[in-house]
Amino acid sequence: MERAAARDLLARYASRFSVRALDLTVDSSLLWVGAALAIVAAVILAYVPRLPSADTSNAQPVERHPRITGSTSRRQRIFAVTQIAASFVLLAGASA
Repeated sequence: MERAAARDLLARYASRFSVRALDLTVDSSLLWVGAALAIVAAVILAYVPRLPSADTSNAQPVERHPRITGSTSRRQRIFAVTQIAASFVLLAGASA
């Protein structure tokens, strides 16, 4: 009952911007997929190794140009590509 009221409220608000907003429907399977993806993303990001930071507690002298090893650079590139790919998937899903 409350879901229908929330949907109607959202549809009335959105009707200011779109003529089709009054035909708004909520697909529960899509909501479950979104919630599952959010949980998976949270778990994955919780276990991603920390990216290099300005932490200098290793007792090494601070260099003007810190050295980044190949594996660190590779991890950063993989992480960036994954984020960009996920963004494109979300944009494609939102436009459908």
